[in-house]
Amino acid sequence: MNKQENLESELDQMIEGLQTRILKERFVRIILSTSGFLTIFLLLGVGLTMVFYGYPFLIDIKGFWKILSTNNWYPADEFDQGEYGALAMIYGTFFVGIPALFMAMIFGITIAVFISEYTPKRIARIIQPIVEYIAAIPSVIFGLIAFVYLSQIMKELFNQSTGRGPLTASLTLAIMATPIIVSISFDALQSTPVTQRNAAKAFGATRFEVFRTVALPHARMSISASVLLAFSRVLGETMVVLMILGNSPVIKWNFFSSAYTLTSAIANEIGDARFGSAEFSVLFVLALILLVISFIVIYISNLITSQNKTFFRFINLLLSPVTLIYSGLNGISQIFRKEIVLDSDMIVKNIKKRVIKDFIVQIILASVLVFLLILVFSLLFKVLADGIFEISLRFILSWPTYSTIRAGEYGIYPAIIGSIGLVFISALIAFPIATATGIYLSEFAKDTRITRFIRMAIINISAIPSIVVGLFVYGLFSVYLRWESGLLPGGIALGIMMTPIIASNTIEALRNVPLHHKHSALVVGATNWEAVIKHRIPYAMPSIITGYVLSIARVIGETAPLILTAAAFSFSNSPYPGKLIQEPIRALPYEIYYNLLYSHWEGAVGWALGTAIILLLLVALLNIIAYAMRILIRRKYEYNGNI
Repeated sequence: MNKQENLESELDQMIEGLQTRILKERFVRIILSTSGFLTIFLLLGVGLTMVFYGYPFLIDIKGFWKILSTNNWYPADEFDQGEYGALAMIYGTFFVGIPALFMAMIFGITIAVFISEYTPKRIARIIQPIVEYIAAIPSVIFGLIAFVYLSQIMKELFNQSTGRGPLTASLTLAIMATPIIVSISFDALQSTPVTQRNAAKAFGATRFEVFRTVALPHARMSISASVLLAFSRVLGETMVVLMILGNSPVIKWNFFSSAYTLTSAIANEIGDARFGSAEFSVLFVLALILLVISFIVIYISNLITSQNKTFFRFINLLLSPVTLIYSGLNGISQIFRKEIVLDSDMIVKNIKKRVIKDFIVQIILASVLVFLLILVFSLLFKVLADGIFEISLRFILSWPTYSTIRAGEYGIYPAIIGSIGLVFISALIAFPIATATGIYLSEFAKDTRITRFIRMAIINISAIPSIVVGLFVYGLFSVYLRWESGLLPGGIALGIMMTPIIASNTIEALRNVPLHHKHSALVVGATNWEAVIKHRIPYAMPSIITGYVLSIARVIGETAPLILTAAAFSFSNSPYPGKLIQEPIRALPYEIYYNLLYSHWEGAVGWALGTAIILLLLVALLNIIAYAMRILIRRKYEYNGNI
């Protein structure tokens, strides 16, 4: 009887334990799926906030059309007094963005081809991180470089009064967008099957011919998508255009005249717009227009990468006249083409010609890479050379007062504390939600319309311009909930920007972990969550942690959302914020922008340069930490025999 009772007791315990584990599995699924659905609510919340505040203009068809089609911009509090033609802003956005896109395409595609097809793997592994480091440089520092140095180069080169304007802004934006094209295009070119490459080489193809006939057809969809992603980045940029363009709502075909974009209009005007006024509402309409443009670009990019047949049929239909003309001209040329009899001398001559052509192409591609690297790093060196003398312990550990500024002294300690506080709050918000979303999509979600929508939401959130994220947080929290500016609204804005980076990185990290560990655990009775937490996540942690650090490096230099939600220049007896809300803080990127805004002050440009060096060092340190952590954690698992 005792044995039977013991067996029954053990069986009851096993059943109870199994029930507990199943309940735990269900609870975890609910939490993870809730995190995934939050991304949908966030995306809808951004759009609905723009619609909610822009409602008075959106329901008035004539008024909305007037915004899109007229050029007069005279804000007023009353709806029937001001004029709100945004055509100049829309024009300025594309007038700056399209040249930037073409320059970024030239830089990005040529560099990707060079490091993929012409450089040994060892050198490519050195060049690629150097180019990608450009992407980690905060936009406010690019704005500083363009404002102080690049504009002077343009001034001398084109004999202009200031050198600032759409051309300078376009070149700066092109440099910022180039790493996106390089990274995606390089990976796409490298994914070309080796057998196809070797087959082309076996027939005597040069490296450029291998690229043109084998690699390019295989990678062209991804390259096209990278160009569109770069275009989305260019259209949504705020700080560079805010600091360089002069911000005048005029339409001129002049690359050195003053101009206005949608992003700079929002950043410039929202501070003076009274809540409930016509100007306040129309700024949210401008943000909605910018949001729609960004989503359209991302949607087209997704259609290209997914090779949507309907989309390509539509494109082929549009291009059919050009195709017919080309076919007709080619047919005519075939009629008059003479038959060529090849001999050995002609074959040798042709080979030499192709080899020379390949060498010339290599020189051109290398020249583009060298030009970009020399331009960027010489400007960064100039920042270092001019700003290094501003840096001292006093500069880092003190804060400005009226008396110290009059004496030509400055300090960024409150800005350092503010930036650390913003990163801490944004990490508390983004890390758990984004990681849970990534785990849910990778390990628990089935391929349904809802999960596909969640994935699409993550992509679209990453494409939302930073100024629109700031406007969303400003409208929802600072205005509607009356939080006003402070550490918490700023942290929420940065947390939103971190979420898609971490979620996408978590999905990719788990995808790279072999599935047989999980399957082995499931066979012996483990639940899905137990298999994931014990046999999947530990091996993905190096990449997940790297994503955490890189997301911090991405947002620590963000300025545009902080202008609306958190940052202000204030004199205080304490560098530490006393409240999470209703107390503006100082932050490193805003410090740079503020000093350039008042660049006529003696010493202000030098203070901006010194702050930029500190911010660049922080970003570089974060990237180095991410790289080191990945190596150390991976080495630990390799040593234990787990990978």
